[in-house]
Amino acid sequence: IQVMLQVRIQPGSYGIGQKTVRKQNIDDHFSDNELEWYTDEVGNINITGILIRYVDKKISKVTYL
Repeated sequence: IQVMLQVRIQPGSYGIGQKTVRKQNIDDHFSDNELEWYTDEVGNINITGILIRYVDKKISKVTYL
């Protein structure tokens, strides 16, 4: 199962840091150095969406819930 959250964050309350994962070129549309965001401020992040994906390895089928 893979899970992705869509969030809104208050402008100016976050920073964009360098990547901390080893894999290169994670997304063709964004630089690796702008994929990880961070904040120390509590209450400035609101979850607006969730994507849950079930991957069945036996038949190589992807199901979106």
